[in-house]
Amino acid sequence: MALSYPNRSYVADSVAGTLAVPITSSSATFTSSTSLSPWTDVVSGSTTISGAICVAVEYGTANEEKILCTYNAGTFTIVQRNYGGETAFNTTLAHPASSTFVVVWTATEAAEAQAAVQSLVPNVLSHTGTTTAAQDIIIGGTSNTGASKFAASADHVHNLSGDTLIGAFQAGGITLTVPAGNVTYNINTQTGTTYNVVESDCNNIIYMSNSTACTITLPSSFTNPGQNVTIVRANAAVTIQGSGGATVLSTGATTGHPALRAIGSVATAIFISGGLGWVVVGDIV
Repeated sequence: MALSYPNRSYVADSVAGTLAVPITSSSATFTSSTSLSPWTDVVSGSTTISGAICVAVEYGTANEEKILCTYNAGTFTIVQRNYGGETAFNTTLAHPASSTFVVVWTATEAAEAQAAVQSLVPNVLSHTGTTTAAQDIIIGGTSNTGASKFAASADHVHNLSGDTLIGAFQAGGITLTVPAGNVTYNINTQTGTTYNVVESDCNNIIYMSNSTACTITLPSSFTNPGQNVTIVRANAAVTIQGSGGATVLSTGATTGHPALRAIGSVATAIFISGGLGWVVVGDIV
């Protein structure tokens, strides 16, 4: 996108300049009798400023005037006096020699920067997936004479509570990639012949070790579709069923009551929805 806003030079840290000669109504240029070597250009990164720059002469006094200039090799060439109408110095008068001047960030330039930001960033996406208007920029700096002013974003940071962050994950708004070596599963060892699956078993392993035939009962609902439990047969037969009429689908001989085929067999029960129930896949009969 092409922008029509002018480039400016801005100073990272500056001392006040001092007029070597008066600025009168006929002046086209002026120079400083004090060194401007600290005026390092933060735009180009060069050791001295170059190009267009705005200064305030007799800064902080009733005679203050903002002047847009170009700078080259120690000479300021005047482009516009009382720049942007932000000062109202009577230009038929003179700024006397030895008057100080500093680099300034003007309201005009702040408006130009704000317009540029808004045109480049029409919307930003919040963590909830909704759009909000682009944030305004603000101007920061210090109160020291000669210190420059900078544009800075006024955007904000979201501090999410645990519940809100969990909600963002569940809504599918955030994706994380975790190395496989960092993924572990809790193992729930059951020594009885019956076990009712509970929410805390989600994404974990139920290890059935009894030497007598066992039955695992799946609940009628879990919190979220796609949650699952893995069941391991360590000894006698293990059959899986649904609770309270919950549907269980599988490729087992009895679709609603699949059984793990042999010692060492593993099956995973995946919750689909309250209406559709569960799907059981794995080494089943």
